[in-house]
Amino acid sequence: MDKNLIRKWAWIITILIVSSFLFSLGVKLFVSSAKTFSSGLGAFPQFLTYITDLDQKYFSILYFLFNIPFLIVFFFLVRKKFIILTFVWLLFQLTWGQSMEIMPGIKDADPFHIGLYKTAQGGKETTIGLVTENWAIIIQPCVGAVITGTGTALAWKTGGSSGGADIITYYISTRKQKSPGVVATIVSLSIALTMIVIQTIMGNVPIGDDPTQMLFGPITWGTLGYIFISSAILSKIYPRYKKVEVVISSNKVEQIVRYFKYTGYVHGYNVSTMKSGYTGKEVKTIRTVMLFLELKPILKKLKEIDPNVWISTTVVSGIIGNFNHKSVE
Repeated sequence: MDKNLIRKWAWIITILIVSSFLFSLGVKLFVSSAKTFSSGLGAFPQFLTYITDLDQKYFSILYFLFNIPFLIVFFFLVRKKFIILTFVWLLFQLTWGQSMEIMPGIKDADPFHIGLYKTAQGGKETTIGLVTENWAIIIQPCVGAVITGTGTALAWKTGGSSGGADIITYYISTRKQKSPGVVATIVSLSIALTMIVIQTIMGNVPIGDDPTQMLFGPITWGTLGYIFISSAILSKIYPRYKKVEVVISSNKVEQIVRYFKYTGYVHGYNVSTMKSGYTGKEVKTIRTVMLFLELKPILKKLKEIDPNVWISTTVVSGIIGNFNHKSVE
């Protein structure tokens, strides 16, 4: 078997393991104990643990089970590799989630001490909140969003995802060619806010006695903070459809053009000759628009071709017309 292929898949599996660990750690330490909702489909198993006697230690199992129907349905609608890698990620998430329930220092961890705990009072078990400061309920899930958002983004970079709403996000973003981070924000907000409204109507308030604490209180703000931060991190680490205009000035333009043709560069480009105002010499320039994710390896190669190459990049806000996204599909 090709050694490069083995190394490639070993790297992908390693990233999936790290990604699922970060996601599980963020949910376990910072999200569940604050009684806020994570992004996407994860809100459903969280909702069940919040309104029933189900222990939160079953979150990873419930999350895995909730994903099975989505994997089956979307297996026929999106790339098979995406579904397979997502399934592998979910297996790792299930393993990490259950492992953390027995890990000393993690299984009962609550960094801001805002979780609800059962304590014996007068021979009876009573649920109490150790700390219920609003700032803690808001800040804790935001910290968790940094961890889980990084884990989710890493999963996307492998060609898979963290499951749940990510599957819906992938389907919509590939069809509409929109940023996964933007689509994820919309999908996650819709699901999480629906769960909050339902929980408010049911009168099931995890912290405090006022039902409005669910709809207008710190739990909602913590949930919103989690969603926006985690989605922003996804957009930053994995800007799937972000485009940049690249202007290349070089004395070896012919070699660069040959490189483009040899590698099957799929985007259009213009070659022009202009006079340098600084040196007074004629300089050939290539102007093209490419995907941001294509930029780094191409820049590296251009510098190998011409160590003195001059390159400028500008983010493109929009394009009218056809654009080839083959490299990220």
